[in-house]
Amino acid sequence: MKKLFDWADDCIRQWDWKNVALLKFCMLALGVLLGLALPRCARSRARAVSGMVFLLTWVPLMASLLNAAPWWEDVLPDAGHDSAE
Repeated sequence: MKKLFDWADDCIRQWDWKNVALLKFCMLALGVLLGLALPRCARSRARAVSGMVFLLTWVPLMASLLNAAPWWEDVLPDAGHDSAE
């Protein structure tokens, strides 16, 4: 399993944003197809789980993105700096 994760890490290091976007669209399409295949009675549970997964992944990703954004310091001059400095 470690070899598989090492291989995946190597692939992602070589990718640019376009490859990552393609992977995300591919996974989105797979999720839609799986969602369409669910029986009607299971859709509300799937919707709730999907919503939680979205929030639990989106919040840290956006925090990381905003923290790394070069323009963020122009909007909030103290962003990314400790108040103790």
